[in-house]
Amino acid sequence: MSEEAGQESQLRRRTSITLPPQWLSGATSAPKVVFITGASSGLGLALVQKFFEAGYKVIASCRNPDDSSALGQFLKENGLHSAVPMCVGDLDSVKAAYLATRELTSSIDILINNAGVLNFNHSPYDPVMEISASEMMDVYRVNVAGCLNVTQVFMPLVQASYRHPTILNISSPLGSLGLNQGGYLAPYRCSKAALNMLTKTFASEMPSVIFLAVAPRQWDHVPRDAISLASYGSYCGGLGRQAGEIKQDLRYHEEAEGQDSLGCAAAQGIVELVAKHKKEISGSFVYTDGELVGF
Repeated sequence: MSEEAGQESQLRRRTSITLPPQWLSGATSAPKVVFITGASSGLGLALVQKFFEAGYKVIASCRNPDDSSALGQFLKENGLHSAVPMCVGDLDSVKAAYLATRELTSSIDILINNAGVLNFNHSPYDPVMEISASEMMDVYRVNVAGCLNVTQVFMPLVQASYRHPTILNISSPLGSLGLNQGGYLAPYRCSKAALNMLTKTFASEMPSVIFLAVAPRQWDHVPRDAISLASYGSYCGGLGRQAGEIKQDLRYHEEAEGQDSLGCAAAQGIVELVAKHKKEISGSFVYTDGELVGF
């Protein structure tokens, strides 16, 4: 064998070992993997359902899987792995969840940071003059630092994807400076504004991954004058409860057979949004239909 032929043979052997078979064949038949936090109820649960219906391999995560009968039942009935326990505000919990997830998949194509809280021990009706710094930081710990924890720890699995790796951070128009025409909900509003900036910063520093802050489009139907919480409360279906930790329980479920709820519509919109792979809008704050929201 000539020296040139020998080098070519060695190159082929190295290539066949180094490159994934999907890259060599061009095949992408394996289902994409989506990892969803805050999946026990509300929008998170709707996302689990809609991504599964769209043919994705779904890995769900929530703080206390045993407390979510709806999620557990859906996963079991559809032959999916049980939810991965994770408290996003606890770095050790996030690291443990990463190790558990690594046993289920070698890569994550879409990471959705959906876990979030509205408030803890204060009322959403409290004016900003009555909000303590500790109450503000409690919300930041989950809505901002929690997203940071998950994104940083799970990044190796995201970067292992060869199919337009995408990270979606579920935000809210309440975090938009331009759309803010009312008061109240200060910790939640501020945390979502910070989440939007975190999304933009990640996108600037990591161009190989698509980052988007996503707001459910259906908020457009809520009056924007003064955000009276009477109107916002009906939109959220009880989000403004005052006692204890309030999770992002938007109660986005179908209320009657054949009648799609806001959450299911928002989840379906997110499924369609990620299918577009619009890398040019990475770092943007968008509605579920891809329209830009003013920061």
